[in-house]
Amino acid sequence: MNIALLGPQGSGKGTQAEMLVRDMGMTKFETGKFFRESKDPEIRSLIDQGKLVPDETTNKIILDFINENDNGNLLFDGSPRTISQYEVMKKHLQLVIFLKISEKETVRRLSARRQCAVCGQIYNLITAPARCDHNQPVQREDDKPEAIKKRLELFRAQTEPVIEMARQDGLLLEIDGERPIEVIAKDIKERL
Repeated sequence: MNIALLGPQGSGKGTQAEMLVRDMGMTKFETGKFFRESKDPEIRSLIDQGKLVPDETTNKIILDFINENDNGNLLFDGSPRTISQYEVMKKHLQLVIFLKISEKETVRRLSARRQCAVCGQIYNLITAPARCDHNQPVQREDDKPEAIKKRLELFRAQTEPVIEMARQDGLLLEIDGERPIEVIAKDIKERL
């Protein structure tokens, strides 16, 4: 089953994706991570400003991933983010999971998110303590208040319409993302 996992930043997409990959053997494509690790200066600049990479670039990268890994068990963490991306991906998806959290919860979680400067491990000072021994936490540029606000505006403008289209297409599974991690994971697995 090919699944897209959507939600505002800080909704727990990465955590739930890790659990789905582990428990269901899915092949994961994490759009945000792909772009954060990009060496392309234009992409880096957009990410650091909290902006989205243009659809034509994202669509090409996603289609390349699908063509190279189309085993019918793909997980897209954070894609599709726009109607254009959804239209490209729709024929390859069986389900779109939406982790719904409030804006207040988004800001609370992201303000506490850190990444180890040595190994890159992401953790949260509130919900998921550090899982590495380097003790060199840094706050990513896209987790600072100005970038959070821009990213939330983009999510509302560009991704909420995708969620509505997936609902209309009968592909949407909406999950309350403000519950404990294990409860959310159990809910997703039971509903799959």
